[in-house]
Amino acid sequence: MPPGLLFAEREGNLPHPDDLARYEELVPGAARLIIEQARDQAAHRMTQEAAILQASIRYQHRALLCGAAAVLTVLVAAIILGMHGVSSGYWMEIAAVLAAAVTTLDGIRRTPESQTDKRRQARPRLPDRR
Repeated sequence: MPPGLLFAEREGNLPHPDDLARYEELVPGAARLIIEQARDQAAHRMTQEAAILQASIRYQHRALLCGAAAVLTVLVAAIILGMHGVSSGYWMEIAAVLAAAVTTLDGIRRTPESQTDKRRQARPRLPDRR
């Protein structure tokens, strides 16, 4: 450790190479096991991230379809009401209610993600013993 350095900050799944060498000295084969566990954890994390990404894409696709259906519903309602001589104020209210419903549902879906992001950013970093 350089003089005057109290601690070093590290990130990642593997210990410092010096620590890894000490583990290997104490328990032969420990370094290989630690590296294999880190590799397996990284593969698991990538699998989970891919699944989350695919779920997000499916949700966004469904949201686009629901939005398109809502717009078409409002257009059809406006045409039908207009053909029957109903004031345009009524179909404007229908459009506002549908827009509010879509916005509310989208907000409900986004809330857990933003909470997860805040927890991830607030995660404390542990100092290295060096």
